[in-house]
Amino acid sequence: MVFGDSNAYRPGNGRNCWPAMLQRNSANTLWVINESCDGRTTQFDAGVYNGQMVIEQKIRSAQPLTIVVIALGTNDLKVQYGPPDGVAVVEGVEKLLNILTSVDDCISPVLLTPPPLGDVINAGLAGAQGRLPTVVSGYRRLAASRKITLIDIYAAIDAGRDLENDGVHLNARGRKTVADAVWNRLRRGHHFQGVRREGTGKKTSATKQEPPCAR
Repeated sequence: MVFGDSNAYRPGNGRNCWPAMLQRNSANTLWVINESCDGRTTQFDAGVYNGQMVIEQKIRSAQPLTIVVIALGTNDLKVQYGPPDGVAVVEGVEKLLNILTSVDDCISPVLLTPPPLGDVINAGLAGAQGRLPTVVSGYRRLAASRKITLIDIYAAIDAGRDLENDGVHLNARGRKTVADAVWNRLRRGHHFQGVRREGTGKKTSATKQEPPCAR
């Protein structure tokens, strides 16, 4: 399951979002459920936009799960939430990991660093570029301390080539880069044996389509 924000949800949670591309990269040995949403944070706002409020329900409704990929953090840096410093964002993602473990400690968490930001035109993210490196370094330390898999999207993405003109969202090249990076890391780590649905002996592949939650 991918639990992310607009960079995992867009475009429209369809075949061109990176979780769907990840499934194709795996030749359908992965069954990827995309539970991402535009505007989601690790801890702020309400409802589907607050990751801590919904991650338990999303995990329980999608079981059985082998891996949960958390791809959040950019929206936490918005001015409307304080804006918080990098340390607060890291604390938010750590609480998500704690919830995940409390629900099912057999699930392997995978943490993605947020991608870099380009020339951001959204006033809501004013100054976020300056705070993002603290978030990224905090994610790296958190993953090392908890001994969980980290995929460093911040290092993999080229802000000049892999982002839309808004300087925030991944373009087609960027989405492919993320899908490739996640697949290559999971494949090396032997994180999965294939997902099997109850009552069948066959590996199942599907990308779950959710109603739009963009705003």
